[in-house]
Amino acid sequence: MTAQLNTTQALASKVSELLDVCSWDTEEMAGFITELHLINITTAEEFEDRFVFETRDYRPHRDFVQYLVWEVFGWADDIAELKGLVIDWDASWSLNYRNHYDCIYYDQAHFYFNDGLQARLPY
Repeated sequence: MTAQLNTTQALASKVSELLDVCSWDTEEMAGFITELHLINITTAEEFEDRFVFETRDYRPHRDFVQYLVWEVFGWADDIAELKGLVIDWDASWSLNYRNHYDCIYYDQAHFYFNDGLQARLPY
């Protein structure tokens, strides 16, 4: 039981370190950790390895996919050169990314995690 408590405390500490959740009380943190357990994140190391993005945007999936393409994949300059290009970020989420990332909605924010299998991309 002590080992499990230490693991949970380490996970809560890592969540506090990486996310802007300083306003969460103990009960709110416990609720978020329960959500993490539902996607098989039970240790601080798993959280750190799998956490990708947090947003409070009103179109969170679009915001996340745009972040992936521009910041993670580094395609911002390439896309900027394509004049007149229209990208349906929500459709990209639905068709290509939702099966490779877990999303937790908690405290009016969306938290994205890779699926633990190195987020296999569809191409």
